[in-house]
Amino acid sequence: MNAADGRVAMLKKLEEYDLIILTMVVVLTCFGVVMVYSASSIMAEKRFHDSFFFLKRQAVFAVLGFVVMYIVYCHADRLPFLA
Repeated sequence: MNAADGRVAMLKKLEEYDLIILTMVVVLTCFGVVMVYSASSIMAEKRFHDSFFFLKRQAVFAVLGFVVMYIVYCHADRLPFLA
């Protein structure tokens, strides 16, 4: 096994870790959004006449967070403060 094969194996292993971490982040974010809905639906119904008000708001910010995370992930090599 030469050095190039070792690097390829290491990169595949890192890709697996990235997928595991991404899956955990998505699952925890979804769980958090459900908890926000569970905790705030009654208050949102009373104040805003929409029990999904905080759920929608939290979902929008979660999606924005995933977009920013994706941009940083794709361009991390070009961002000097991440080096």
